[in-house]
Amino acid sequence: MSHMSERIEHPWGPLRPADDPIISQAVLTRRQVCRWLQISERQFYRLNFPAIRVGKRGVRYHAATVLEYLNRDLVA
Repeated sequence: MSHMSERIEHPWGPLRPADDPIISQAVLTRRQVCRWLQISERQFYRLNFPAIRVGKRGVRYHAATVLEYLNRDLVA
């Protein structure tokens, strides 16, 4: 059985964005996303979150998009 084809189902259901509009509109760095989700940077790269390019080398992550990605792809 392939581990890549398995979906992760959490007992608490899909992650939901906070009702606070500041949190749902936040644009985060890689480290901030790792701290927020309590994951390692290595695991962060494995999850392949959708990113926003900022300048030539900058990359940021929209908090609401990260939550949508987790809900859609990981908590089927």
